[in-house]
Amino acid sequence: MKHIFAFFAFAVTLSVLHAAPDGKDVRRPPRPPRHFQFAGNQKPDSHQNFWRIFSRLTPAEQKEMMNLQRTDPEKFRAAIHRKAEQIQAEQQLKRQKINELAGKIRNSKDEKEKSELRKELHSILKAGFDARLAQMRRNIDVNKKRIKRMEAELKKREDNAEAIINASVDAVISGQKRPPHHGDRKPPRPRP
Repeated sequence: MKHIFAFFAFAVTLSVLHAAPDGKDVRRPPRPPRHFQFAGNQKPDSHQNFWRIFSRLTPAEQKEMMNLQRTDPEKFRAAIHRKAEQIQAEQQLKRQKINELAGKIRNSKDEKEKSELRKELHSILKAGFDARLAQMRRNIDVNKKRIKRMEAELKKREDNAEAIINASVDAVISGQKRPPHHGDRKPPRPRP
């Protein structure tokens, strides 16, 4: 019992010593912001960042990048890095412009000037919002096509269930580790 109390007292003392004055835990680093960044150690070729970059490309650019990935992976990596840097620069300029306009609106005494600046700020934010909506529409369209393919695959497998199961039974009985490939399913496509 003495040891349990001593351990508890030690743990409480440590937590008090490591706690920040405002009550926040200083041992845990802050979470990165949820918006897209390329700062520091984030690399465009990490899986999550790649898809964020890729989803911002036009369908033609996406097709071109996929072809480049298949034909020359090194050029593809360089191209995706360039695109990431371009997106970062564009976003930074946009943020600067928005902050500049907001500051001008706050500091302006003239109502007419405020109205004009507000319209300009509105158009910039609307363009970004519309671009995000278009991106979401493209993602939905891609996912709808994917779901249709998956439903067709499921239907085909349901129709051929007995043949597939019988082939699996035969494979297990004959000592094969994996059932034979039935040709009704394409091998997985490598992801970038």
